Amino acid sequence: MAFTRTKSGLSNLAQFHGADVILFTEGGVQSFTFEDVCNGRFNEAAIDIKFWSAILAKHGYDKRVRFRALGSKSASEKICELIVSGQVRNVVVARDSDLDDFLSQKYTLKEKYSLI
Repeated sequence: MAFTRTKSGLSNLAQFHGADVILFTEGGVQSFTFEDVCNGRFNEAAIDIKFWSAILAKHGYDKRVRFRALGSKSASEKICELIVSGQVRNVVVARDSDLDDFLSQKYTLKEKYSLI
């Protein structure tokens, strides 16, 4: 039986894992689609998880974080759109922005949120 996460389910996912926030990042051995992510698939280990974990620790972030690596950057596009539109909460996407400014693909929130 497959358990598919809705937008509400994605917002509440952190609670099921004893976390304050779910942080999606790039990296891992496999890339997943948004549909895969909604069906609970992700990489548990990735260099990106180590990197972002170190960044949060360096800056004294004291919230409980559960990391999920999605593989490619394109896997996180839909999640970014849901966050920016206010349709999901308690979810963060951390990814590199090497060419985002150049390609006009950077997501920014219009309001300030205090997740981090």
